[in-house]
Amino acid sequence: MSNKHPYNTRMTSQSNSKMMNNVPVSTHEMISVARKEEIPSNKHQNPSRSQGMSSEPQRMSAKIKSNSRTKGKQSTNQSNSVQPIDFSTIRTTYPHQDEVKSKRLYNLPEGKTFYPTWTEFQDPYEYIASITQEGSRYGIIKIIPPEGWNPNFSLETTRFRFKTRKQKVNTMEGETRAKLNYIDQLQLFHAQQGRPFSRLPQLDKAPIDLHKLARAVADRGGPHEVSKNKQWAEVAREIKEGGYSQTCTSASKTIKERYFDFIDPYEKYIAEAKRECKLGKLDIKVDLAKPEDVCGKCGKVTEGNEDVLHCDGECEKPYHIDCLNIKKDNLNPDAQWHCPMCLFLTGTDYGFEPGEGFTLRDLQQTADSFRQRYLKNHPVPPGVSMEDHIESEFWRLAHSMDDNTEVFYGADINSTDYGSGFPCSERDRDDPYNRDPWNLRNLPRLTGSLLHDITPAIPGMMLPWVYVGMIFSAFCWHVEDHYTYSINYMHWGETKTWYGISASFASKFEAAAKKLLPELFQHQPDLLTQLTTILNPEKLVQEGVEVFAIDQRPNQFLNCNEAVNFALPDWIKFGCESIKFYKEIKRHQVFSHERLLLAIGLKNLNNYKVVKWLKDPLSEMCTKELKLRAEVIQQLSLSPPIHDITEPKDSEMVCSYCNGFSYFSALKFRCTDQILCIEHADYAQGMCNCGEENEKKYCYFIQVRIRDFHLKSLMDTMEYTAFQTQQDVEYMATYLEESTTLSIKVLEDIYTRVKECGYDFELSELGHFIEQSQIWFRKLFELCFEVAQNIWPSTYRNTLINNFDVGDFLCKWEKRARSFLSTTDIPPLNQKHYCFCRRPDNFKTMIECDKCHEWYHCECIGMSDEEANSLDTWTCSMCHYDKNHLSKKIRKSMNKFEKLLKATTVFPFSPRHSEQFVKIIQIIKSLLGPDLFHIRREIGLGLAIPIDGIETKVGIDTDVIMTDN
Repeated sequence: MSNKHPYNTRMTSQSNSKMMNNVPVSTHEMISVARKEEIPSNKHQNPSRSQGMSSEPQRMSAKIKSNSRTKGKQSTNQSNSVQPIDFSTIRTTYPHQDEVKSKRLYNLPEGKTFYPTWTEFQDPYEYIASITQEGSRYGIIKIIPPEGWNPNFSLETTRFRFKTRKQKVNTMEGETRAKLNYIDQLQLFHAQQGRPFSRLPQLDKAPIDLHKLARAVADRGGPHEVSKNKQWAEVAREIKEGGYSQTCTSASKTIKERYFDFIDPYEKYIAEAKRECKLGKLDIKVDLAKPEDVCGKCGKVTEGNEDVLHCDGECEKPYHIDCLNIKKDNLNPDAQWHCPMCLFLTGTDYGFEPGEGFTLRDLQQTADSFRQRYLKNHPVPPGVSMEDHIESEFWRLAHSMDDNTEVFYGADINSTDYGSGFPCSERDRDDPYNRDPWNLRNLPRLTGSLLHDITPAIPGMMLPWVYVGMIFSAFCWHVEDHYTYSINYMHWGETKTWYGISASFASKFEAAAKKLLPELFQHQPDLLTQLTTILNPEKLVQEGVEVFAIDQRPNQFLNCNEAVNFALPDWIKFGCESIKFYKEIKRHQVFSHERLLLAIGLKNLNNYKVVKWLKDPLSEMCTKELKLRAEVIQQLSLSPPIHDITEPKDSEMVCSYCNGFSYFSALKFRCTDQILCIEHADYAQGMCNCGEENEKKYCYFIQVRIRDFHLKSLMDTMEYTAFQTQQDVEYMATYLEESTTLSIKVLEDIYTRVKECGYDFELSELGHFIEQSQIWFRKLFELCFEVAQNIWPSTYRNTLINNFDVGDFLCKWEKRARSFLSTTDIPPLNQKHYCFCRRPDNFKTMIECDKCHEWYHCECIGMSDEEANSLDTWTCSMCHYDKNHLSKKIRKSMNKFEKLLKATTVFPFSPRHSEQFVKIIQIIKSLLGPDLFHIRREIGLGLAIPIDGIETKVGIDTDVIMTDN
């Protein structure tokens, strides 16, 4: 990775892959979420990536080329009758509390595991956004669903057939592959020179690492510089880890001799090819425009010349022997001959070979048999867990030069063609998990994902791909397409180990990869886009890269995973960076970034919640587009752009130079179907076939889909939305600062606007309460329900909480509290508690109800002194209205309160204590005013509850236990 692709990096290996099961997924099965990206791959051209795309916005499996060391006849595994998978050997459950290893291989730190509650688990994107800041430092995190979340595995295993890829573990590892490539090149060179060798030269009873020797000498300026500076002993010590034994007294002399015997002739032969590769001249394909009898070196005719060699490599070109500066007598006529460039590139065109076709039962039997044989020959050491042993063995095999262990991996299996493990078919329509937001068939299309606006759905990104692995199968280091988020769910199977690197170490990762694999990068500058290379995490750590590891479980022998991509608003900046990087390496894009951002912008011009994160990147994109249009028209002396609003196919807007999508505009030609993005309009003259140099007549022109005026209008509208929002926020801030009390209606309006519009606005103390008020309202509601069942069991014991009438209960409670207080309250020092506020007579004006003879402070009932003195008779609201009217009044107020707090879910209620009730009243009081009587008056009757609690002793919380009256 580089700073051009800033999302997190990851790789996975089936560290302990045994056999998986297609039984319903257990609640503790894990979802791996990485705020990460697969190192971008060329979806059109790369022969070995796991994800490809066609010119249309969809992916398809790419053709896989063969490695020179792994060619062979492909077999098929066809069963006469498809048998179901054997569940008896498959682990499908794992304890919900995940195991955390005290020590990992290479002492790698553990990645982060999250355990969402049922409430947090309701909205995937909201939950992922809430953990993003904490999780982003790991590169990959694991989410374990709440206990009880248990979707059925719905894939029909008897009908499920899939193709696999062969994976030689050691050729996946970059350093090992580079060494094997180099040895292949040396052997081929010496064979065609008539000096074949099959075994590496030995020193101190061990083979000499010729690849490491060649690099050590090259790093010191070449063999002559090493001899001049007397550094052969230093070179000898560097290439042998642990050094040589005391009996080996001539290491430096032997190393020098072997260098000039095996390496120096080859290095001289391909020196020019190396220089050409450094200059970027990598195209050795057959040039059909040149005749076959032209020398590949000098370009002159070779026909009739006896001193000509024909390359048996990929280029198949003829060469004059004199041009190659070699002696014909030194060549072996019985051996294949490769020109320097083809020899130098031997083995570098690496990709996974196609493997056999399998059913799950077939692969289960293959995986079981392989694992049993392997563990018989490589038993688990005492005191070592199976997971740790297999992980250690994986990396041992990866670094082995002579162990060609080969496994199968069913990767990138399109769920549209073969089925998904999640319920999604017509027969699953009644399954609740068919509509579950965490169902990976649903998740990419949920409101909130930016990929929601891409049509049609892209397989592998928005439609899940299924992965079936066995022991030692692996998915190489990668970031996701367009640096999007990715989510991977394990349906069943043995442990899969993930290695993650955060975005902050992206540039260090790429620098380390280029340092460790210089030859591979020299041949293929886009190596990290091809998903064919792994690097030992220990080597990365030594280069200053922070690597985390985490295990995804469960199950045995084989495992089955499913993965999709999604994008949240914080992805935008990374998506823009991905496009820049893809253009640099000329990689085909999966979808048009311009089209996506424009579609989102046009739908949300007045929505500040979207505008606040979209405005800057979209404005930057539009500004760049307008600037380039003006520059290209001026530099190429073009006529005004042609406007065409026709919506193009993806294949119709691919730039012929950088392979990027050109949606806003394109440089088109009348003589060819090719186009250029205006960013690369400088290459126009070389593509035009009809221009005459003397008159400089060319047929290219600019065609735009969005006019300049509309791009400017789009930016202006977003700026205006942002400006209006700022004005609105300033008004609300001023209003709140100047108000001493706020009505429920005002709070409701402000709260709704802030939340729904996404304003960057703090509501100070009131705002903090509103954020927490939903919980408190639920507690109030549940507390009332508990008290109602306790006090009036005959009335409420059989009432469901969803049918509980809070207003009716409060009315009954008010009357009972009045009766209770009038019989138990003993006024101290001739002082009596008055009014529903239960304050004593404070020498303020009071008025008595002519019916119940209760006294009320005039200020508590909103009556002035003059009005009270003018009344001959007066009846309080308790006596004036009947029970039904009072209940209705209370319900109306409670409904308003409930709407404000958006109470929608009822949680289990724990044993109540009286202090809770008082605390809730005090919090509600802060919504409605500074005094307790305000809330009583606003809600209806006032909740005649003494402020010091209900039947409780000082310092002791006791449950209210009353009998029904």
